[in-house]
Amino acid sequence: MSTSAFAQQPGSGQLPPGNWQESCTNSLVNGVILQTVCIDSSGQFFPNIRDLRDASGPLINCAGVLSPMTDCNIMAQPYPGVMVPEGTWRTSCVLEHWNYTSIAARCYDRSSGGYYYSEVEVGGWNGQVQNCDGLLYAGMDCADAGTRLARPSPRPQVQPTPTPQPSQPALPPGSWSSSCSNGRVENGFLMATCRRTDGSLNADDIRITSMSERISNCYGALHRGNSCPALPPGPWRQSCRVTGLSDDVLSVECWRAASSRRSGGGGYVDIPAGYQPDVIPYRRYAGQSFVNCAHDLRLGTQCPN
Repeated sequence: MSTSAFAQQPGSGQLPPGNWQESCTNSLVNGVILQTVCIDSSGQFFPNIRDLRDASGPLINCAGVLSPMTDCNIMAQPYPGVMVPEGTWRTSCVLEHWNYTSIAARCYDRSSGGYYYSEVEVGGWNGQVQNCDGLLYAGMDCADAGTRLARPSPRPQVQPTPTPQPSQPALPPGSWSSSCSNGRVENGFLMATCRRTDGSLNADDIRITSMSERISNCYGALHRGNSCPALPPGPWRQSCRVTGLSDDVLSVECWRAASSRRSGGGGYVDIPAGYQPDVIPYRRYAGQSFVNCAHDLRLGTQCPN
């Protein structure tokens, strides 16, 4: 097959260097995410999704799988310094968070051609993790139901807010209505369930001062105005999700491993793994990076030892 058949999609960002472009097609860069389909030696095509922040140099096609290594005989480590589980998910998913007890990622579904957010618990499992039609499973293959530790929740579906009928109260204008559902006004508050950028849902509310005030959906939270403030930079964005947004503070939930804290009575309180609430005063620390550490968010890009 001639290399002219393997082309970059119109409107794509700059592709990373390397001879992978000679054997991969439908290549598209969206922000820092490279999406492409690569051919192996037998002529089969495999979808690849790679975060370009994990590779600073040229890429090569190793049997249908993109690799940042210089030699296909060298085992590629797509997440530097982090030993993530093996399995098909590594070539068809973009990692969202990994804390040694669970994985969250956006995974490619071959049947629909879409990408879906999925989570799976892997505590106590030392085998492979598979991408099964866009859903993560802890198992050696998608048909082996006996080794599945957790089935992810169904893919979120968000229905547009219906046009108010004459008997219904009016709703504030703005872009929020195109990505939020169940919109209603109660006691001076607009309440709605809004879609985040990863596809998950967040129930939020905001006090409104006028029914003509425009409201936006900003990262899954309701916010006044037609535009959204930029999120603070830093690694926190890989393991936290927005739950609320004011003019000064970003409310978030951050994934943290199970831990123990000293209680007031001298004992310890066990805190299970999961999303924990936290806040980022983004106006006060404008432009500064945050990192999600064991117990709270910290300024900087690395947690203290």
